[in-house]
Amino acid sequence: MQRNKWLHVTACIVLVSSTVSVRADLIPLSAFFNQPNFSSPRLSPDGGRVAYIAQVGAHQIIGVRGFGDPEPALIGRNSDSQFRWYRISWANEKRLLVSAQTLYRSPDTLTKTRYRATRLMGIDVDGKKDVILGRKWPRAGFSAVQYQDRIVHLLPNDEHHVLVAIRQLDKRYAAVHRMDVRTGSIKQIESSDEGVMNHRADTNGAVRVGQGLFDGFLIRKTADDPYVKVAIQRSDDENGHLNFAAFSRDPDVVWVWDTMDNFIVLRQLRLSDETFVGDVLAAPGYDIRGVIDHPTDGVLAGYTYEDTQLRYVYTDAEIESLYRPVLNALPGTDTGLVSADRMGRKAILRNSGDAVPPHYYLYDRSGDKPTLSPLGRQYPKLAPDALSTTRAFTYPASDGWDIMGFLTVPKGEEEVDLPLVVMPHGGPVSRDALSWNPEVQFLASRGYAVFRMNFRGSSGFGSKFRDSAFKDWGGRMQEDISDGVRWLIKEGIADPERIAVFGTSYGGYAALMSGIKTPELYQAVASYAGVSNLRWLENEAAEGLRSFTRVFKTLDRKKLASLSPALQAESMQTPVLLGHGDLDDRVNVRHSRRMAEALQAEGKDVRYLEFEDEIHGFLLQENRLRWYAAVEAFLAEHIGN
Repeated sequence: MQRNKWLHVTACIVLVSSTVSVRADLIPLSAFFNQPNFSSPRLSPDGGRVAYIAQVGAHQIIGVRGFGDPEPALIGRNSDSQFRWYRISWANEKRLLVSAQTLYRSPDTLTKTRYRATRLMGIDVDGKKDVILGRKWPRAGFSAVQYQDRIVHLLPNDEHHVLVAIRQLDKRYAAVHRMDVRTGSIKQIESSDEGVMNHRADTNGAVRVGQGLFDGFLIRKTADDPYVKVAIQRSDDENGHLNFAAFSRDPDVVWVWDTMDNFIVLRQLRLSDETFVGDVLAAPGYDIRGVIDHPTDGVLAGYTYEDTQLRYVYTDAEIESLYRPVLNALPGTDTGLVSADRMGRKAILRNSGDAVPPHYYLYDRSGDKPTLSPLGRQYPKLAPDALSTTRAFTYPASDGWDIMGFLTVPKGEEEVDLPLVVMPHGGPVSRDALSWNPEVQFLASRGYAVFRMNFRGSSGFGSKFRDSAFKDWGGRMQEDISDGVRWLIKEGIADPERIAVFGTSYGGYAALMSGIKTPELYQAVASYAGVSNLRWLENEAAEGLRSFTRVFKTLDRKKLASLSPALQAESMQTPVLLGHGDLDDRVNVRHSRRMAEALQAEGKDVRYLEFEDEIHGFLLQENRLRWYAAVEAFLAEHIGN
């Protein structure tokens, strides 16, 4: 890494081969899929400066700028694409903590292990004394501890230390240590506890909550007590337990996730006697999605839910009065609080919408009159007036249920006989909404209408809707997708001769199953990191798949085989594009390798791209550009104008 005397970077030109020509007037791929131009802005504790990460050509920089300064101080430069900064925190007024993701290669020549790991770096705001803080942290055999940037608490009353969670040599779970931000030296203050993956500290910096892969959580009834498990059953869910959501200002009271009348709600639980207190927070007709943290002490100040878009509800009257006018003034519907100074007088907000790329703003109420000013844009080459808008609608499923869908139409086009890309979301316990999505805007810019839907099994609509798809991968969930496609054809919106389906992760599975179960609807299928064999999920260890592992173990092998695309390859009638990262720790790369082999064995039209050193998604810009260039060429060949 180079630092200090960073003066000029010449923008690099990324050349991506394609089998089709691209119109010169199209927005380039790089405008959608290059690394964000500006990210992770954070205010200093006194509110006098902002630190941020910027991308300039092939280089990342760390900048620090005082308000009123004519130019920022550029204190770090990184040109290694395998070492990516992604988050900044202020340890104190003079020192930054920077999280990075990197590729770890084992020094053991026999094992040659590779995996993605996180590291924590310390750097002074003058660009000096930069160091990887975990160089001397524990190792397990030939491997270094994988995750080393998990900050539990910044300890605002101790400028030289923070709390971090790292795994011990002989333990699977993490222990909490007090770390010196200057040297990286650590001292254990909390031992590892069975099942605790994440430790949470209250407003005083006392570790009070432990969370893991199990349903439920652990608490300390006082700061000095050992962990005990909260095994309280959810109010109307006999298979689930309460889960931790947020702290309150009372150290003895926490907010928990509960389920009441079919929907996810927030309630307050007193730790000392494990009883409920106070009111229930709910969003009638929808699940609560997330909590809004107070800008100065992190306690719950409100919550969010989604109908067709993200909605904000404040429980703190002062925060409501301060931020509601700002939310109403910004162009996008999604406005999140990114950072604030210790007094709460200045805050950084991130704003985006379905046709509004993410922008950052400084909200300053330290003077006589509050001001709102732009700080930076993630995608500066995307002008909102060149982007396409999305509308929400409902369509009838074949069994009578109403399904929420979203249609994005290319700018300037009418909703008549359009080439269509169907995009089922991942998860599957996730959902779509009117929010920023660069994939959608990229496809619309190439002349395709984009159809997304919240099929059964999606989150946000209550447990009845979510659980109606239980054990039903490839079944009712799949029919909700095809019902929407048929409805768009019937309405004259989609051209039935130009329809493709494209998804990632579970969405990739759904895309593959669409080509197998309803090949008459599609002319092309594209899947990135898609599941292809449900039998393998019985044994795969990725954290995000363990809930599905329990489900699939209850199904017989014949049923699993019938719902596994790689075992039904003979039924695929459409061309297929597959992609996968070889270091994917959520859906193992063997899923796409086996799918490609099965299709080739059946003589099917398939192209497979494997991305070296890549994760579940994309960390490396060159891989991201290569994949979407392939998608662009594939769609143009099979459903393009």
